[in-house]
Amino acid sequence: MTQMRKPNLLSLAVTVVLFFVMAVTAQAQSPRKYIYLFDCTSSMKKGAAPIWLPAQNALEKTISRQAQQPNTEFAIVAFKDKPSIPSADILTFSGKEYGEAKQAEIDSLFKKAIEGPQQWTNIVSSLKKGFDISNHKKENRIYLFTDGQHNRPGAGRVEDCVRAWCANHPKGTRLFYVMMTDAAVDGNVMRCLDACDDGFAVRCNNGFIPQIADIGSHIMASTYELDRDYAVSFSEPISLPVNVVCNDPVFDVKLVGAGAANHQIRMRFVPKDGLSMEALSQRLSQLQNGDSYEFELDVTSKDKDYFIANPKVLVTMKNLPPRKLEVFGGKTEALTFPEVEWHDSFLWSDASPEQPVVIDFAHVFSSPDNNSAVTFTFQETEDNPVDYVLTFNGRQLKPGEKFTISPRDTESKLTLVFNHDAKEGDRVFTLTPTEINHVDIINEMSASEFPTLAVNMSYDNYWNPLKTVCFWLAVLIVALLLLWFLMVKPLKYPNIGVARLQITATGVYESKRIKGCRLVVLTSRNRRQGILSRIFTGKVLYITNAVFTPDIRIENGPKKSVRFYLPRTWGIVPTTVVKRNETAKLKDTSTGKEYDVSIF
Repeated sequence: MTQMRKPNLLSLAVTVVLFFVMAVTAQAQSPRKYIYLFDCTSSMKKGAAPIWLPAQNALEKTISRQAQQPNTEFAIVAFKDKPSIPSADILTFSGKEYGEAKQAEIDSLFKKAIEGPQQWTNIVSSLKKGFDISNHKKENRIYLFTDGQHNRPGAGRVEDCVRAWCANHPKGTRLFYVMMTDAAVDGNVMRCLDACDDGFAVRCNNGFIPQIADIGSHIMASTYELDRDYAVSFSEPISLPVNVVCNDPVFDVKLVGAGAANHQIRMRFVPKDGLSMEALSQRLSQLQNGDSYEFELDVTSKDKDYFIANPKVLVTMKNLPPRKLEVFGGKTEALTFPEVEWHDSFLWSDASPEQPVVIDFAHVFSSPDNNSAVTFTFQETEDNPVDYVLTFNGRQLKPGEKFTISPRDTESKLTLVFNHDAKEGDRVFTLTPTEINHVDIINEMSASEFPTLAVNMSYDNYWNPLKTVCFWLAVLIVALLLLWFLMVKPLKYPNIGVARLQITATGVYESKRIKGCRLVVLTSRNRRQGILSRIFTGKVLYITNAVFTPDIRIENGPKKSVRFYLPRTWGIVPTTVVKRNETAKLKDTSTGKEYDVSIF
């Protein structure tokens, strides 16, 4: 699982292109957490060709691409010699949060770490922290980058730490130990990683850091199906030319296409020497262990800038018909369901009916073995509240509980019903095969390689349509009222600005406060203003006296004055506009009587 490279003068330029990792996860991949354990000891800045700044630049480009993919988490751990990693040296964020501000935080983290005091290189504490912050509900990719060896006294041995992790780590988690210089090569660590199925030693030369890809490690094949393609998964979204080498005495391998494409590397197995099926079965019966015959392939990249970290693929060739299971119509990518919507009742409009999400496995077992069974676990990818009811074939489950699909089941449906007050927005769940019995192939993949599937849902508790109509109608009415009272009414019905009106004559005395009224009416009749009229147009003051016939109207005038609107039988001198602190003569021409009108 290691690769030696010849010295390359352009090696540092390559690091700028991409730093270290599987470049981008496809949308079809399971939710992932990328954990980068980054050596921040002073040696990273030393030597003829320091790798400190090129490594940071390449890390930025890598994360910026990965962050564009859905359901990704990141953890950056800056380590050097501390016996334990403090929280200040760890930066965690989601792909959605990544941007210029988050990159500035990463730069600041590295700058502070590299400039601080240091004496040793403590790789053990870094690995332990990386293992500790893994998300067991997601696939984890842990990358340790170092230009030296562990030398912290009393911290334990790297190989013991890796060995303990390898014996008990979550499904779908892989560790890549990237030795960026010859000084970082540790034979004990490499041997330990070679013995671990999910641990890989990546050896660079003179700072040459290739882009790292990983592939599936197992193919389950059958002599009964040699006329079809077999595939291993490939982590990258790119097309990559590869070499496939097989030194088996019974089978040759033929690459289908030029190499990796669409996240797969496809190949066929051909019996050597043109063996017939009968001769092949006889030959395998002499070589196989039990009912299977096993051999290995080596898959390597033809592109010098890429390195397949786990190039060995184990092929298990059964000399029997394969035991197959098909679920979800053969899908191996994420499952996406329409948004679940619900609204409550309002007035005469009923609440919406429930919208359960039904995950129909639609299982098909192609197997003569009635003991075949696959056990799955359904989980949230985050620590969200359990605000839904989950059932499998009518039996209620708690999130995290297991359920099993077998040939005896007539149906296999997982049903989720959100509570009405459930957390709104996008939700990502996972379906993980945790126990596989008497099944060789699931959806044309080796059963042991079948991935954790992301299940995308969303929930929206929206308003009843009638409530929505009423709300917007109310908003419209309020807007119109505001428009009327704040703009239209002051222009159309301005209030009188003077304080008081006084009318005097023999036998007549009227003194009224008129400020704030929009109209004053001198009338001989008893009249009252309606409440709606007063609210929407302003106050009208009626001054009642038998002499005021027909009615005389008084409204606001310019510059602290009032204006009189007189019928033909009335006159006023000197003018119909009477200013504050002025007096005019109001005359009833039908009787010849005069009245003094004063404005204050």
